[in-house]
Amino acid sequence: MSFLRLPWHILLTSLCGMVNQRQQQVIEFQNAQIETLLKKLGKSVVEVVVFARCCRYFLDLGEYK
Repeated sequence: MSFLRLPWHILLTSLCGMVNQRQQQVIEFQNAQIETLLKKLGKSVVEVVVFARCCRYFLDLGEYK
């Protein structure tokens, strides 16, 4: 019985690893964008933009409930 689970564990683990890697790439890209905006626009403007993105993200999550 445990032999049948082993291939699924390997498949699931590799899938989770790929998803995690993609998420890390997106996070690094967004952090680079924020740093660039901080340099160009100043800290206060970027804080407003990031706050607006976060609000929009959480509001979008509420629609699917």
